[in-house]
Amino acid sequence: MDAAPKDRQPLWYRRYGLHLLSEVAFGTPVQAPPSGQPDLCVKYETAGPPWEEELAGENLAEQRLASGELRYQLVRDGSGYHLRVHKVADFFMDDSVCRLACRPWPHVLPGLAEAVLQATVLAFALSLRGHTVLHASAVLADGSALAFAGPSGAGKSTVAALLCAGGATLLADDLVRIEPGPCLVGTGPGTSLRLRNGARRAVELFEVRPPSHEAVDNRLVIQPPSGGDHPRRLRALVFPVLVAGSGELRAGRVQGAGSVVQLVRAARIGGWQAHDFQRRFFEAMVKVAQEVPAWRLTVPCGPPLEPLAPSAVMAALDRR
Repeated sequence: MDAAPKDRQPLWYRRYGLHLLSEVAFGTPVQAPPSGQPDLCVKYETAGPPWEEELAGENLAEQRLASGELRYQLVRDGSGYHLRVHKVADFFMDDSVCRLACRPWPHVLPGLAEAVLQATVLAFALSLRGHTVLHASAVLADGSALAFAGPSGAGKSTVAALLCAGGATLLADDLVRIEPGPCLVGTGPGTSLRLRNGARRAVELFEVRPPSHEAVDNRLVIQPPSGGDHPRRLRALVFPVLVAGSGELRAGRVQGAGSVVQLVRAARIGGWQAHDFQRRFFEAMVKVAQEVPAWRLTVPCGPPLEPLAPSAVMAALDRR
């Protein structure tokens, strides 16, 4: 049995400044660009090597679970790049990363391969195209672009949701593209937030409840107002710390090597084996740390959970 949907018609999407022509949905469809040419074509694939066969080629990235089981592996072979997300899907990219094919594993949960494609796989594609990506969420607060960075479970999406409930607009969740400036490039039309169980109550705090649905990984996906995907100068990097109870927001500067360390911990892709990718990411983080103020922000999360006013966050950052 093959899990790839049949007869899907490709539609146009915007993601992180790229025009996608894709059989896989990426948020809200858009009009074709004036050139009529996509930056990246995405399609489903049914053919490929046997699932039990080890990947052949130069090993570029590999990450394993605590049990030792492979989570994902990226290799470069004679036809381009082959990314395997274990028991989810194989993804094939050409050398220029202009074409991407998704081959779901047999009996994979419906929607899981697509969810991985829109996050982890897109992060790999952007990195292979030479872009810098962070594990971060981002909002437009009082006209300023703020990125909330950190490893999984750090509270990035929670803080972004609380700010959006307080009037901010969403720029990105889980993945942020950073360009020289330094500028932040948002996700694009149809940007959504994926909330874990502890944060899903945030959807009830919006004055107008945003569209929402349950994801295949049991997260609540909500779609607050979007701030678009055109580049915005990055006002601040914020490393959130969520604490129980009530009280005031507390902000403290993170400078120099401390900022670099926190940014490296917020790498969207772990397990790079290729030294050139490791070096390029580290050098980019050093430059970002030099150019963008970084803060550790302590956020009381109740109970009760309450919206965050963008003005209150900006005031906390400006107090120091």
